[in-house]
Amino acid sequence: MIVRRDAKDLKPKEKTAFTSAVLALKAKPSILHPSDKTRGRYDDFVETHLNAMMAMSMGHVPNWGHLSSAFGPWHRVLLYHFESELRAIDSSVTLPYWDWTDPASTSAVFSSGLLGGNGRSSDGQVMTGPFAFSKGKWKVVVKDEKSDPDFLARRFGADPSAAALPATADQQAVMALTEYDESPWYDSQRKTAAQRKAVDKLFRFRLEYDLHNLVHRYIGGDMALASSPNDPVFWLHHCNLDRLWSLWESAQPAAKAYAPMHGGPDGQSGDTALIYAFANSTPPWVGSAKPQDVYDSRAQIGIGYATDPASTHLAVSPPERMSMPMNPKAMYPLRKEFHDASTHAREMFPLRSEFKEAPPNSASRKKTRSH
Repeated sequence: MIVRRDAKDLKPKEKTAFTSAVLALKAKPSILHPSDKTRGRYDDFVETHLNAMMAMSMGHVPNWGHLSSAFGPWHRVLLYHFESELRAIDSSVTLPYWDWTDPASTSAVFSSGLLGGNGRSSDGQVMTGPFAFSKGKWKVVVKDEKSDPDFLARRFGADPSAAALPATADQQAVMALTEYDESPWYDSQRKTAAQRKAVDKLFRFRLEYDLHNLVHRYIGGDMALASSPNDPVFWLHHCNLDRLWSLWESAQPAAKAYAPMHGGPDGQSGDTALIYAFANSTPPWVGSAKPQDVYDSRAQIGIGYATDPASTHLAVSPPERMSMPMNPKAMYPLRKEFHDASTHAREMFPLRSEFKEAPPNSASRKKTRSH
């Protein structure tokens, strides 16, 4: 059983082991682009996430795993494969999580011994820690736009709508909800006043908009882009979100841990394959999974958290790597487009208040997407 812990609880040697494994993964050859020596295996994960964000932002149906019900399991499987890659390099490594409601956890994450600190005021470039561009080991390769910088960038609190991290009260309000999601499953299709009001009661929606999106926008820089995994803090952030979902699941009846369990759209329904690749393209790893394969991360994939109530999970030891057959019918081609930089972050990571301002794909929002 892998037990993920708070970053603040890592010993110095554990922090070094984690960052060394991440750097080693960056240096490994790409599987998606084996002939491109400028790309590494880490960049494959960045590209997978970028493509998923593009599917979401362009309003394509089926969506992959953002602003839709699959947000929880899609990222759980992504974390699983990323951590497996790190553990293939160093079996002592596990993904730490960043509890953004705890200043001690935040200090540990952005220390020079782990991920480095905020970017400099002039251009957002991170100057400290192992992922600083000046160290020569971390170059941004997979980008939203070719003109984006080669260095890792952060701009803490620069977005006035995301000037602070989520507070404990914000998190508690989300965790108190008892309904995972409801039809129409895609937020872009919630067009009636009733549908847009109903999101206040939905755990998945509030987890994503109130907590996940806010943190992405607070950090800014690379984390405000579709290629957000270029910042390694992406994994610690999503590890914490997965931890919260795990805690929430343990407090719910099994039949309510996810929705839709059956009969929903491809890539969203619990009994259909999650989507990680375009049609006729190379999948980012061998196989995929259905949401129902990862409802209970301890029992099904052998991953838990130090904060999990262990009595609510089955103590089993699954295979080192799950068998997850890829369903080609759940993939489709996608034309890539990008938004104007001035509205990019808001299009990528909208807050709940912005979602309610105007229906998705309205004329006012379409204007922000023009070049």
